[in-house]
Amino acid sequence: MWLSISNYLSPHYHSIEEGMCSDEQGQDLNSENKAPSWEKSVSGQGKPIFSASLTWIILTFIFATLSAYLYFCSPTLSPLGTFENGFLTDFGPATSIISIHQREFTGSPQFSNGAEYIPQGSETLRYIGDPSPEIDDSWNALTRNRYFLLSDEEAYAAWGDSYKDFWSDQFGGYLTGFDMFHTLHCLDHIRQAFYPDIYHQTPIHGQMHRDHCIDHLRQMVMCYGDITPIPTMYFEGIKKNYIDSNRRHTCRNFQQIRDYVWERVNGSLAVPPRWNSV
Repeated sequence: MWLSISNYLSPHYHSIEEGMCSDEQGQDLNSENKAPSWEKSVSGQGKPIFSASLTWIILTFIFATLSAYLYFCSPTLSPLGTFENGFLTDFGPATSIISIHQREFTGSPQFSNGAEYIPQGSETLRYIGDPSPEIDDSWNALTRNRYFLLSDEEAYAAWGDSYKDFWSDQFGGYLTGFDMFHTLHCLDHIRQAFYPDIYHQTPIHGQMHRDHCIDHLRQMVMCYGDITPIPTMYFEGIKKNYIDSNRRHTCRNFQQIRDYVWERVNGSLAVPPRWNSV
C-alpha cells in the first residue's frame, strides 16, 4: 500500500527477520497478491531514480556511438583530411577554394585499318603532336608563373620548425609552388624530350632531370590511386579489344586553383619580397 507523504518523509526501521517473514498486512509471503520487496522498490518510490539513470545511460551510449561513427566514417572528418575539403598536407590557405566536379577525360585512341589516331576536335590535341607555337602556348598556360612567396606564418605552417631552411635570398622570401604544377612541368619536359632538335637540353634539364620527372610522375599516380574503372571495347580497325579511357572522373577544379595561384603571384593575395629578413 502507498505510504502517506508524512510517512514517506519519516524514516522507518524494520528488523531483518520482520522483513523476511511478513508484510504490513501480516500476509503470508507465499500469497499470490504479495509482491517481493524488490518489486516494490522498482514499482514504487525507486522508479523515478531508476528510470532517470536508465535514460541517461541510453542517451550517453547513443551519443558516444554517434560520435564514434562521425569521427571514423564521415568523409568530412577524416584525421588526414579529404580530397574535397583538403588534406593535412595541402596548403592550408588554399583549401577554401577547392571544389570538385566530374569531368570526362579525352584522348582515348581510335583505330582505322590498323592505324591509331586521336579524333579531330579532341581537347587532347591542344597538348600533343608535332611541336608548334600553339601547343607550346597551351602548356605554358598551365605552368607559367607557378611560384609565389609565403609569409613567415604560412611557411611555418607548411614546413614546421625547419621552415627557415627554405628562405630564398634571390626572391626575398619563402618561394613555393603547388606540386600539381611541378608535375605538369615534368610532363611537359618529357614531351619535349621526344624532340631534342627543337627543345635543347640545358645542364640542369637534361637526362637526370628527365629521370626525376618520370619517377615523380610514377609517385604521383601511385599516391592518388585513381580507381575509376576503364573498360575495353572491340575495335573493328584492329580486330580486338582496346581500352576506352574517355571515362568520367571526379576532379578538383583546376581553373580555381590556377586562378588562386595567379592571385598569389601578382594579385591581391601576393606576399611582397622581404629582402634580408632572415
